[in-house]
Amino acid sequence: MPVFFSLAAQYENMGDETINALLVREISQRSELIALRHGVPEWYVDNILATPELDKSRIRFVDSPTRFIRDIGIAVISQQQSVFFTSCGDVTPQGETWLRDGMLVALQHLPSLRMATAGMSMSRLSQSREMLLRTAVRRGGKLTVRDARTQSMLMSAGISTSLLPDLAFLLPTVSSTPKDLLVLSFRQAAAVKTESLLDSLTQFVRVASDWGLSTLVTWQVEHDAPYCRYLAERLNVRAEGIEPRERFRFDRMCGIYDRASLVLSNRLHVLLVAASRGALPFPLIHESEVKVRAVFEGMGLEGNILQPSDSPMRINWNPSKEPFESLPLVRCFERNAIQLRAFFDELFGNPQFET
Repeated sequence: MPVFFSLAAQYENMGDETINALLVREISQRSELIALRHGVPEWYVDNILATPELDKSRIRFVDSPTRFIRDIGIAVISQQQSVFFTSCGDVTPQGETWLRDGMLVALQHLPSLRMATAGMSMSRLSQSREMLLRTAVRRGGKLTVRDARTQSMLMSAGISTSLLPDLAFLLPTVSSTPKDLLVLSFRQAAAVKTESLLDSLTQFVRVASDWGLSTLVTWQVEHDAPYCRYLAERLNVRAEGIEPRERFRFDRMCGIYDRASLVLSNRLHVLLVAASRGALPFPLIHESEVKVRAVFEGMGLEGNILQPSDSPMRINWNPSKEPFESLPLVRCFERNAIQLRAFFDELFGNPQFET
């Protein structure tokens, strides 16, 4: 079953790179993947291909969009059951995208070609995107979302989806020592005043020091860097992040997270990647920041969600309380990874999808 996927993404965002790499890995382990890399930086392709357990022999890159569409046509003419995946993660439309969505609607009318999504989320639905998703459901596509809020919003529009965890749960859970850091990472949120956030973070930094932890402000999204540096300067703590277009930046970020005991952030993939490296993740978010909240509620970790007005004592952290391997968080990763792999196994082996 040929699978078609475009590598185009927000290249500055390491979180998007991480879940796209995991998607490519899972597909390559089960099927042939034809990946459009038109306009995609070489360093980004290198980072995708560096993913452990990815089967490079089953990936064919196509540089031309015209050739990509031609390959889809060849697969359909030869009556091969085919799938095209759209981007995973947050795909909230920033406006109407009739040309892009209209083209994807047209492709779905080709025989034996179906659309699939792997744990997307969105906070609003444009008319063009609604048209696309309605067509996908009607044509037998496999649509999955990563949180109940997105599922409910789409259901109210008559679009049926299944729940699937965020692809970051496919990351292996590891832990190393020493763990001597409180890691902070924040995007500037319109709903949260910076001074209010700084007042809150000052308390967390003070308590972390009492617990024997140093504080580091970091970032894994390029446009977060100026804001994070500003927070670090005001808090009088160290700042260190990745270069915006760095090869193998995932390993560099893991080197930071490996030392983290606790991580506070309003970035979902900062929290999840750090958690996979043994840090306890605490979303510090405004009530309006529904994306992170919805995922943590789905994980059964709503008790970890903090608001800027909360006391650091809400964390109730004790590093000697129980070993990392037995934490509920690790069991959550294992449970979600099983569900994700089952989704891909069914997708590529389910005859009902192939009709």
